[in-house]
Amino acid sequence: MMIKNKITLSGFAGTGKSTVVKILAKRLSCDFVSVGDFSRKYAQEHFGLSINEFQEKCKKEPELDDLIDEKFKQFCNEKDIIVADYRLGFHFIKNAFHVLLKVSDEVAVSRIQKANREKEDISIDSIKKRNQEMKQRFLDKYGIDFTNEDNYDLVIDTDALSPEDVADIIIFHMTTEQRIIDLSSPNFYENYPNYPIGMFNGDEEKFKNYRPRDNKFGWDVSYAEIYIDKQTKELVEYRLLSQDKKEQCHASKVTTENLDYWHFEFLSREYYFSPVPFEPNLETFVEYYYQDIFKNKELLIKDLSLPIVSYEISSNQKIMRVRYALFANKSHSEPLIDVSVKNNNIQAITDWQTLEMKNVVYPTPDHSNEYSVQKSGTKSGKSIHHSEPINDSTEKTLKFSGFNDYEIKYLFNSDVEKELRKYGFFIPELRNIINDSEMLLKYIPTVNYHLIKLCNMHCKHCFSDYGEIKIPKLEFDKAKQIIQEISKVKSFKKLNFSGGEPTMFKEIEKLVKFAKEQGLETSMVTNGYELIKSPKLLDTLKGNLDLLALSIDSFDAKLNLKIGRYVDKQTKTTISYEEFLGFSKRCEEYNIKIKVNTVVTKLNYNQILADKIAAFKPIRWKILRMLPVKSQNDEAEEYIPTDEEYNIFIDNNKEMAKHKEIKVVTEDNEDMTGSYLMISPDGRFFNNVERCLKYSEPILSVGIVEALRQTPLLRETFYKREGDYSWD
Repeated sequence: MMIKNKITLSGFAGTGKSTVVKILAKRLSCDFVSVGDFSRKYAQEHFGLSINEFQEKCKKEPELDDLIDEKFKQFCNEKDIIVADYRLGFHFIKNAFHVLLKVSDEVAVSRIQKANREKEDISIDSIKKRNQEMKQRFLDKYGIDFTNEDNYDLVIDTDALSPEDVADIIIFHMTTEQRIIDLSSPNFYENYPNYPIGMFNGDEEKFKNYRPRDNKFGWDVSYAEIYIDKQTKELVEYRLLSQDKKEQCHASKVTTENLDYWHFEFLSREYYFSPVPFEPNLETFVEYYYQDIFKNKELLIKDLSLPIVSYEISSNQKIMRVRYALFANKSHSEPLIDVSVKNNNIQAITDWQTLEMKNVVYPTPDHSNEYSVQKSGTKSGKSIHHSEPINDSTEKTLKFSGFNDYEIKYLFNSDVEKELRKYGFFIPELRNIINDSEMLLKYIPTVNYHLIKLCNMHCKHCFSDYGEIKIPKLEFDKAKQIIQEISKVKSFKKLNFSGGEPTMFKEIEKLVKFAKEQGLETSMVTNGYELIKSPKLLDTLKGNLDLLALSIDSFDAKLNLKIGRYVDKQTKTTISYEEFLGFSKRCEEYNIKIKVNTVVTKLNYNQILADKIAAFKPIRWKILRMLPVKSQNDEAEEYIPTDEEYNIFIDNNKEMAKHKEIKVVTEDNEDMTGSYLMISPDGRFFNNVERCLKYSEPILSVGIVEALRQTPLLRETFYKREGDYSWD
């Protein structure tokens, strides 16, 4: 990333040079040297003096300054890459990016006090005197004013910045080049639109002062200040400025571990005769840069597929609207979530991501009695409005951080807060929104790979029959390719192997190991038979499998025969409680977490299992209601439990489980429908949104992005059922 191989930091005491140097050195994987630390250490070890006392000594013995300067100059110039805290670095070190850090006297004193440097006089007067003497000494000795900003590539006022912020700014400016584009030249602008005569009551001349002068970039935009990556020529940040250089909008590309997106803030404007928001077009500027300035279609398509978080800001620096959107390589952003703010309070959130558009109107101080949910969409063709009262009017604050920091208020209510959490407002870096090429999904971290159609048990309620699939499983190498494709999507953190019965896939242990090597957390849903009866198989999973989800519906052997939880139609072998218990202890020894899944049917609804399951020390116990899925378990309709029967099982077990400190999660049919990200044994994404299985084209044929697009999810339901949880 570095164009110049070295960085020097200069400035008076208290600017944070030494701390910033260390941060930069760590991020850039290079050595750091702090002349201040060296001088302080040298003064203490050789003379027993504080830095103030040592500087007095240097006045009388100038050769000490020469010694330190010579040592630093020689060391720094011999290094290929280095970060140096060195006031004279701009003068002595070649091929370096030179930075001057500035600080006010008051902030400098505060910082030095916190550093607890012994024997140092830290009054403002002493700081001023010390700085002036230091400046004069360098002037006298070298004829150099190290405070002259013209000597530096970058000058930063650090008063309101943390050391991490300063390091970010330095790296940004080192790796980018800045350009100023004059957008106000006569040849740049298109003609004004021809509005109908009389539209503005004969006041067309007055209206010219309000209309956009530029049809491309918005209201009163005369200059663009852009920053470009020096090596790749990618656009990384830009500001649009008015004729008098006031910022109209600010956009930057953000790259994080989980997410790449554009952050976009702009000032709202109003026409003098009616409130019409000013909304500069981010996509238009990206297209303008890559098409007119740096012609690169590949980068253009890449940037036009990134998510956007945009903030519409009022003239008094208050948020009016927050929008999550996707370029999707279209002529305009496709909104995903739109947050309206009025009088600094959340007024409504509109969500276009589900099959039906959803608008949630939130309580505000002016209307604190209720909130409403309004739905409409093409699927049902109906509009639904639902309102209900709230019982609490406690005001809470939500903070947004961007180019500026903003606060939004909302009235607390548990239901309202759940809605907010689903949209990720309390999650850093928008981690619930991810991007891969042109596909954007709400953040779902877990992929369920149903490896194999075959199962060694015969559960009557099973909704994973896959009778319509011709290929019972992929070859080993193709299964590895599927895992590799999964690992490329930033949001996918966990891979859950399922089936059928995944332990019946030959070389399952190699696939688990491969997934772990790709950086994925690994889990497996299993009936446990092969792992219990063949202990060596569990040995091969040690160190690579993080979690085992055991499917257990009963510990009664006769009942398990009725359910179909047995192996071999001749011997009808079931798994005993003692075998499960011994197996769970082995998992604990191998540091493999345990989870239990129980499907409630008419056959087992009166079972009490909590006490025995507690002995396995599971991280959670998921209680599922039998889910009827067309063409999968049509013949098992007689086993579907009633609402009362399902609730009986929960009532009989949940309180006891809670007493045993077991986390219980219940999933009714609505929770299980459309909320799992699943891959079929033949390598296709599939869902059960319409209570039947719908498949994408093969992932290895059309790519993971296109396959995802063909199988939409009900992402809100994923969060409602607590699908995003930690295995630690």
